[in-house]
Amino acid sequence: MKNNKPDIMIAFLISLAFFIELLDTTIINTSIPQMAISFNVPETAIKLAITSYLISLAIFIPISGWFADKFGSRTIFCSAIFIFTISSLFCGLSNSIYELAFYRILQGIGGALMTPVGRLIILQTFDKNDLIKIMSYISIPALFGQMIGPLLGGIITTFYSWHWIFFVNIPLGIILFSLSLKFIKNEKSIYLKKLDLKGFILIALGLSFLSFSLENLSEKIFPKLFLIILMFIGSIILIYYIFYSKKIKNPIINLKLFQTKTFKIANIQLLISISSVGGISFLIPILLQSQFKMTPLHSGIMVLPIAIGAIFIRFFVSKLVSTFGYRKILIINPLIISCCVLLLSFIKENNIYLIIIFGFLFGIFYTLQISVTSILGYLDIKAIDKSNATSIQSSSIQLSMNMAICFSALFLNFFLTLNNAKLGIINNTNEVLLSFQYCFIIMSILFLLNSFFAYFLDKKNLN
Repeated sequence: MKNNKPDIMIAFLISLAFFIELLDTTIINTSIPQMAISFNVPETAIKLAITSYLISLAIFIPISGWFADKFGSRTIFCSAIFIFTISSLFCGLSNSIYELAFYRILQGIGGALMTPVGRLIILQTFDKNDLIKIMSYISIPALFGQMIGPLLGGIITTFYSWHWIFFVNIPLGIILFSLSLKFIKNEKSIYLKKLDLKGFILIALGLSFLSFSLENLSEKIFPKLFLIILMFIGSIILIYYIFYSKKIKNPIINLKLFQTKTFKIANIQLLISISSVGGISFLIPILLQSQFKMTPLHSGIMVLPIAIGAIFIRFFVSKLVSTFGYRKILIINPLIISCCVLLLSFIKENNIYLIIIFGFLFGIFYTLQISVTSILGYLDIKAIDKSNATSIQSSSIQLSMNMAICFSALFLNFFLTLNNAKLGIINNTNEVLLSFQYCFIIMSILFLLNSFFAYFLDKKNLN
């Protein structure tokens, strides 16, 4: 890759956008108790602020590619940054949970347009041969933002107030907006297609119903039957869309892209990878705080090695791919990750700091998996389909993240019930630890499915 300063700046700007968006999805979690006191509502009511943001993402990610094709990638990217930044200000100024939920919806619209359009800008800016290096660099801030969110939220809430978890976005947003106007070209697609409004409505309803039900299935806010029915309806709508999309010329989400083997396998692996073990950073703090009586700040520090491992591996992703190839990495790497997750099941009070070692190793190999898989999906995509491909992959990642938290919570609740255990009670520590151990074992087994699907990749071109 040539040392082109404008291109390097573009990569930096997209990575900053990814960092801001994913930081915002997790930073709110540790501030929930203080926000509940501030609004004088139960803690479960704050879930509305989280759910509204995720639903907004699910609705608007699929249409992001069409907007970029129509109005230009820079126009939509900068508009998304503006919406995200100004809504962050109003989130921090909110005086009620309903105000906060409304502004979180607006914030979600900004995030939904910012991330996939950012990926599209990368595809427009860099050659195919440079993608693995660039994507490995820009994916690290995103993972780092997701991992450091709970820790940063804990620090801000402890020493300041919950309002600042939103205000922190403002200076970052202003910098990102200003530099993006200067360095990013406003490229429009020469292959602009008519907007598939019906398809957009179907996808929006299907994904929002699924996201809402998955996000709340492990909670006691809504009746389980209602959520299961909602999940069923969402699934039916998405199945209907599959048949509908085959009958029209330019569907909002072109499922024919899944006829490309690398794109299909990459998205299947992203779904498996994120949904199976993506909840690790959710489970470990619960284990540390409920059973080992660590503070939110201390437990956040214990999870930090995952982010450090993610940063460390970014310098070697490109070299590893050029040495071993996509196929070998995606067959062998899941075996290593499964072992790392399985080793977490041996954590006890007398060896608790082994989490630091296992977390660091997990961060290395999990990041390698996500980076390589993400690039694999774009290898054989034509220019005319790039915006659609980024929308599909972004939707897949977002849905997988929702599934990760849902599955983790469901597994934990199931095994706690099976072992007749409850979190935070001293006299059943062994039963609780056993429940977490079962969760880690199930996660490690599910992740092995990645090796099976990687086996079907082309030996000649991807080894």
